[in-house]
Amino acid sequence: MLSPIKGMRGRKRSFKEYPRCDRCGSSENVVGYGKRINKSKSKQTYYCKECRHKFTPDDGFKCVRFPPELILTAVRLSQNGFTLKQVVEEIGHKYDTRVGESTVHDWTRKYGELVRGEKGIQ
Repeated sequence: MLSPIKGMRGRKRSFKEYPRCDRCGSSENVVGYGKRINKSKSKQTYYCKECRHKFTPDDGFKCVRFPPELILTAVRLSQNGFTLKQVVEEIGHKYDTRVGESTVHDWTRKYGELVRGEKGIQ
């Protein structure tokens, strides 16, 4: 099959918007570069041809150990009047994992605005 543009080789790049490189800021030279898989889920990774940097865009949950769903559930429970101890117990039952009270407190401070904004949308 011939490519629509003479000399074009490989896959045709889609017209979707790629994220900016978090090192040099370029978005024109960014390409998809596979997926990064951890315990909670997989995320699309990208490669910047300009500065040769491999990166995963920040979705607000960069460098967190627990899945975003667990964190948001803990913050919602905390904002709905549950004590930290009750939140830890609920998370333990629902997700079968151990989380410290101080961790839930930190999440509430860090992601509380995100959850409040969600409530306004619904």
